[in-house]
Amino acid sequence: MKTKIGLILSMGVVILLFQNCGKAPSSLTGSTSVSQSATSTESVLGVTSGLNQISYNANINSVAVSSKSAAQAAKVVDVSLDNGSYTLTDLSTQQKVKCQMDVTQEQALKSLLSISRICQPVIDSATMYCMALPAGEDVVLSNAERKVGLAKPICHNGTYLCDGNDEKLRAELELLRQTDPASCQAL
Repeated sequence: MKTKIGLILSMGVVILLFQNCGKAPSSLTGSTSVSQSATSTESVLGVTSGLNQISYNANINSVAVSSKSAAQAAKVVDVSLDNGSYTLTDLSTQQKVKCQMDVTQEQALKSLLSISRICQPVIDSATMYCMALPAGEDVVLSNAERKVGLAKPICHNGTYLCDGNDEKLRAELELLRQTDPASCQAL
């Protein structure tokens, strides 16, 4: 009898402890696509036209990297759209190589920056559901007069290129980052 009462009480305690562990309503999840959430909107902070330098460091937000991909992940890309060149820096060895973009890559980046707007999600603080540290700025766009840091939105927090252009920019930069250093000139 004592065992049955103890078991029933234990089960009751477990049920009460886990009653709030359900999934959040779908409109409040920390989706990285801000436009999919019914409670959020985008605030346009500016435009990227005139920016001609790009620095991309995919390691900023990495917690751990497998040994297989460590060599690839430890590269920073610095792009100059003035002359179509970019520098790859291996963070583990500090070795730098200078590479040249082909015309298609250069035009894709120039075109993307000429039309892109810089956005930040805006949501009602009363509907905020998730808590997360903001992502670090893994892409920095600049010219002689200004500098803009981009960070992937996490939990409706971040600065990014509007209209899906952020993903396009990161994809282009990732292609450059994967360049074989042997095809470039050592610095």
